[in-house]
Amino acid sequence: GNSSSNNIMAKEESDNARFWFGVQLEVTQKLLAAEDRRLATMQDQMGEDTVGLRRLGNKRLRKQFEQLNKEYDEAAAGFAAERNSVHMRSLPSVGGFRAQKQRSSVFSSLDLKRPEKPDSPLSMGEKERLLSSSPASDRMSPSMVHQHVDLVYKNSKLVSGSLEALVEVFLPTEIHMPDKLYIFTFLATSRLFIPPHELLRKLADHIKEHVTGPADDAIAADALEGTIAHRCAKLLREWTETFSYDFRDERMMLPFKEATQTCARYHPTVKAMCSEVQRVLFQRLNALEQFEARLKREMELQIKARNDTLSAGKRRADNSVLDFGLSPELLAKQLKIIELERLQAIGPEEFIQTFVRNEAAEEFAVMREARNVEAYVEWINRLGYLIATELLGSDKLKDRVHAVEYFIEVGHHCYKQHNFNSMMGVVSALNYASVGRLRKTWSKVGSKYLQMYKELEAVMNPTGNFRRYREEMMSLMQASNVVPFFSLMVKDVYFTQELQSVKLDNGHVNFDVMWMLSDRLADFMVLKSSSFKCERNDDVIRYLKTVPVVSEYELYRLSVRFEPPSKDDKGRTMARLTKLEESAKGEVLAPPSRHSVSGDTSSPRQASKDSSVPARSQSMGPSTSTNTATDAVAAASAIRARLADSKISEDAEEVLGFNES
Repeated sequence: GNSSSNNIMAKEESDNARFWFGVQLEVTQKLLAAEDRRLATMQDQMGEDTVGLRRLGNKRLRKQFEQLNKEYDEAAAGFAAERNSVHMRSLPSVGGFRAQKQRSSVFSSLDLKRPEKPDSPLSMGEKERLLSSSPASDRMSPSMVHQHVDLVYKNSKLVSGSLEALVEVFLPTEIHMPDKLYIFTFLATSRLFIPPHELLRKLADHIKEHVTGPADDAIAADALEGTIAHRCAKLLREWTETFSYDFRDERMMLPFKEATQTCARYHPTVKAMCSEVQRVLFQRLNALEQFEARLKREMELQIKARNDTLSAGKRRADNSVLDFGLSPELLAKQLKIIELERLQAIGPEEFIQTFVRNEAAEEFAVMREARNVEAYVEWINRLGYLIATELLGSDKLKDRVHAVEYFIEVGHHCYKQHNFNSMMGVVSALNYASVGRLRKTWSKVGSKYLQMYKELEAVMNPTGNFRRYREEMMSLMQASNVVPFFSLMVKDVYFTQELQSVKLDNGHVNFDVMWMLSDRLADFMVLKSSSFKCERNDDVIRYLKTVPVVSEYELYRLSVRFEPPSKDDKGRTMARLTKLEESAKGEVLAPPSRHSVSGDTSSPRQASKDSSVPARSQSMGPSTSTNTATDAVAAASAIRARLADSKISEDAEEVLGFNES
């Protein structure tokens, strides 16, 4: 009995060790992929010579990944046999403490003055010592380091703790430095419990209390890296590079100034680090200001184009995207340029701040928040209506057939280029009630295009919580230039923290949920680091961003005018048109204000009730509507209120898989 019990315990310990070491391995792999893409972008911008030093850091990270891979195989295989050894290495101490030299951050800036040398390969003897023993501080529990009882570990993984204790883990000392994964996770998720400016104030006070007097200029490099000043400067670099939008809040500036000035006085090397931190931070904030200025200019052009169209007594713009003569492949590339431009402007912290509630929400209300999630959701909404406007741009049957075939092919190229967001926009527009009911138009569409469209719908089928799409994304995570279905990504982050309590009954922070949120955000960091080499057509991009889009009412009115309903369906169709007209108050062009585009989608249930919808639309899978999906995530800033008010249709719930287990 005892032997059997011991074997079961050994197997469980081995499985747990294998699992958490695998987590560390996977995160390192993701960060390596992100760094590879960053290198490619820098090479394009600055040339081969300038990125040489950065390539050293990438080489170092790659060696770390290879070493982790070897350690995983060796250590996990021998874990059960050596489980009684007091010297066995913790596998791994996720969220624990590290006294040894810290690995450089994948998000850290390029220090041209003092590049770090790549780690040298470990000898077999060193590898054996690493696996059989570790520094005392590596084996120290948090209570041994802090005399703190408010941290709970399970299988070497931090699972919960009081906010005070978690903040204490976050603050570097001379005997520990929080690992990179903990820093990323805590900075991303702590805003659910404490505003960033309060956390930075705690860090600044910690620095002022423990960093005293300048160090000897002759101090050895290894000794300097173990000082609180150096470690805090490194932590500030992580924060400013990865969560730079936090520093748009004016309340961040005073503690940031105090922290950097105190560290800078300690040693010239630390002073250079702090100067680089400041330079990179202001560079990023300036880039954000420029991006938001472009968004404002685009909005102004949208308003002007809309007003000019209405002033001329027109119901839509005279021109069409088809007038540019671009092939479907080239138009798909222009769409991808816009998608990546929007995606890369989003900070990971925006996902979390979206869901801050109650008293904490008031804190964020006074912050000058980045609104890039909303800007991207706005683009997703606009894209579906823009394509529908193009599809209903002519009263000639052959022109509508050509437009349908053209955009199906555009969606096909979006799929080939791994641009799932624009692909979803195409699928959504083709599923709008105003487009789906065009029986004559669809009957003339070539079988090749219908098959192509069927494949697009199959990829974005919400069955099994978008199982097919998720499988494709998993296979592409190590590929470059992937644009995800953004609304689903926001939904995943939301429900990760919504469906599980972020605080336990004893008041502890449920750090298991924080790890899961961190994993979601790590995927996002990999995706947003993509670069895309393609010739930019400014005229086409300007058109896509600013041309007036037709309202839901006008789309349906045009659809009914082009292809009147049958006698049996006339009453129901005209009643729907009247309802849309009342809702739109007669507006024929959608207003360009944020979040103004409402849903217009033909669901399978709607299709079955309207015989004017062709059989093709009824048989080719469920509707997948971008705009209903973005209504569900509620344009990010209002997601919780809209969910609470039950403003999501049943169709939207199907699209997002809300009703899936």
